[in-house]
Amino acid sequence: MLHRLYRYVGPADIRDLARDQPAGLPVRSPQELAAAVAHLPPPPWTYVVDAAGVLRVADRHSEHVACAGGGPVFAAGECSIGASGETDFVSNQSTGYCPDLPCWRAVVDAWVRAGLELAQDGFDAECTFRRCDACGARGIVKDDHFECAECGGPLPTHWNFDSVLARRGFAAIEGARLQVDVVRAAAEHDQDRAAVRVTDAALELALADGAGGVAHGTAAADAVVAAPIGGDPMAMVRTLESLDTRSPGQTTAMHVRVAHGVVEGVRAGDGAAFARVAGTWRRLGEDTPAIGTRRAAPSVFADGPIDALLLATDGLSRYVDAARLHAMFDADASELPWDLVDAARLPTGALRDDLTAILVRTLR
Repeated sequence: MLHRLYRYVGPADIRDLARDQPAGLPVRSPQELAAAVAHLPPPPWTYVVDAAGVLRVADRHSEHVACAGGGPVFAAGECSIGASGETDFVSNQSTGYCPDLPCWRAVVDAWVRAGLELAQDGFDAECTFRRCDACGARGIVKDDHFECAECGGPLPTHWNFDSVLARRGFAAIEGARLQVDVVRAAAEHDQDRAAVRVTDAALELALADGAGGVAHGTAAADAVVAAPIGGDPMAMVRTLESLDTRSPGQTTAMHVRVAHGVVEGVRAGDGAAFARVAGTWRRLGEDTPAIGTRRAAPSVFADGPIDALLLATDGLSRYVDAARLHAMFDADASELPWDLVDAARLPTGALRDDLTAILVRTLR
């Protein structure tokens, strides 16, 4: 359900020039494909899957950041689509966004939603992008040769253009369309965990922050997000109380269920949970002893009908006050996931603690 969002990492002057250019043409149906074919030169085209999950196409000479309207994307590259919807070629070649190969899954979703034919089982031309830690150059790894073409230094084997992991997905629950973002940034130990599950009738969310300084905090957080959410708050309470008695370590915990426009959930430990109801933000639940202390008394909450939800570990909630968090969410900036992380940083740019947030927004 969730796909990584990639923000623009190319030259700033290209991004600035793109602000005055129109976004790529949307392709959400065969009819919109026909309009694109009539308007654009013959393919190949520049394409992106934008942050709303929409396939957009433009002239091949267009910059990807312009095609995306300047915002983050799920995928970017070049494609060749026939007038009848068959795809002859698709790549992830975009030096502006440098998307990693798993963005293929977002490509498949966008093509399926648009009613296009995609016979490939992966990119026709795969680009493995890396940034050189020594000189900062962006490059494409060729023949598994992880060496910088500019300075000759070694390139990392993992994708390394962004320390913030921002993932987004969409769910249709009881006629309402929800946008779900999970934002993660690790300071050192990376003991935060999050899970998102969609059932036929509900959105289920789990969030945990393993305690540092005591043994097995990560294992405790893993157990929280792996446990079933349950159908009502008291079932969630029983789940967390059971974890408390047998947890190998200590962790904060949240189990939350969204259905029929109502949020129900339980909390143990610190962190924060907020719901927006009729335009007003409300705090959900109270801080209680954490899981693994053998004193957990999960705080139960319910509210609604909601139009937004914000769950966060204390790596965010402790260092950014609630009013600022709410204002940032209400502004709905295209780079909100990164803005949240930046708000929690020290002046040096470092994070004080691991940070994870789950953002839910009802789309109109």
